[in-house]
Amino acid sequence: MVGVNIYLPMQDALRHPLNNSESQWGKPFWAGAPGVWSLFRQLDVSRAIRQQEFLVTETHAMSIGEQHVNYPPFPGQLRQVAWSMIGRGARMVEYWQWHTPDSGHETYWGGILGHSRTPGRVYAEIAAIGRELGGAAAELDGLRPDTDAALVHSVDSKWALEFAPPLPDHRGEGDRSSYERIFDAYYRALFDGGWQLDVVFDDDLPEVQTAVDRWPVLVLPAVYVADDDQVSWYADYAAAGGHLVLGYHPGYADLEARPRIEPALQKAAGVAFAEFSTIAGTIPIRSDVLSLSQSATARGWADAFELDGAQSIATYDHPHLGRWPAITTHPHGAGRVTCVGTLPDEAVGAALAEWLSGDRLVATIWGSLPSSVTITSARSDRGRLWFCHNWAWHGVQLILPVAVVDLLSGAALAAGSALVLAPWDIRVLVERIPTRDARPAKENGP
Repeated sequence: MVGVNIYLPMQDALRHPLNNSESQWGKPFWAGAPGVWSLFRQLDVSRAIRQQEFLVTETHAMSIGEQHVNYPPFPGQLRQVAWSMIGRGARMVEYWQWHTPDSGHETYWGGILGHSRTPGRVYAEIAAIGRELGGAAAELDGLRPDTDAALVHSVDSKWALEFAPPLPDHRGEGDRSSYERIFDAYYRALFDGGWQLDVVFDDDLPEVQTAVDRWPVLVLPAVYVADDDQVSWYADYAAAGGHLVLGYHPGYADLEARPRIEPALQKAAGVAFAEFSTIAGTIPIRSDVLSLSQSATARGWADAFELDGAQSIATYDHPHLGRWPAITTHPHGAGRVTCVGTLPDEAVGAALAEWLSGDRLVATIWGSLPSSVTITSARSDRGRLWFCHNWAWHGVQLILPVAVVDLLSGAALAAGSALVLAPWDIRVLVERIPTRDARPAKENGP
């Protein structure tokens, strides 16, 4: 059984959407990044470890770490996080710790009770969460989180890019967290675009057709190290009808981290990998295909793709690098391979997420949502559960696309009726549908 400890900055760091320039909240170096996307990334990686449910053996009760990062959660945030965990596969949520310690390094690591041992608002909120989960237990049994796509996680590539980082840090030295920076750029872009995501480890790939049926889009953010069988699997996935999205130097090196003489996946991608350059600062990216804003830029590095059948869908706005495409796409068999030749910033990531999604996302039926709202879902033998979050201080109102029952109140809500979310609120809704979803299958990509 997988057990994980999940910590992340709270208070305003859980606002959604979160502007990077506003992410100045302190945190211990080992805690997750600011943002709702970071919470869900930790949960999806936890579920991927054995591709099954998991236990959260430690998470916030109040503040975490040292005195200078004392950010106890706003009212409602503990409840939001707990239900996020349950909705993405957690079968236990356990708080560290019962009371705040009286001495030692964790003297200001806030517990369910403070130093006074007197129950306060945190105790009351956690007790209320316990009552909610107890009353909803039957509906939560056997939940299977919905997914729209998967990102491939490669431990071998992570180790290789820690040893020889491709991205500089703020001092200009090699950043040993380069792998995480690349992976997170793709995860955040898709999450912020409304995608529900799986993570799959590269040594745990299923049969090709199973993967295509489960994940119509498969993203390789930084699978730098891969053996020959894995490289063939990725090409076969696209040929079988999947949309393969390639990030940093896919399969560039073998299992000993030795660069291949002939770069992997060139034929499937319809490009030749000619050369690449580190980018100092940023370079604008332009496109007639993607809905890029004027602020869209390439960062980190630029691949020089020589087109060999592929279509250029974005270019570098630069006197030298502009001779090569920044992003390409190419049909391969029944599917498609898209190459992203740089580290996408938020604008590029948002445009990619929109272009890739079409109308196939599970949550598409909700239509346009307020910016502070995220909606995720999970299936059981009894139907689908919708987890509707409002990550902000202002209340919002949604229109229900289907008839549901409020899991916690038991109230029946008709399709087309209003759903009110208070500040920092979570509503859990049950949609009664057959185990096998009879809705028409969506196409596999642009």
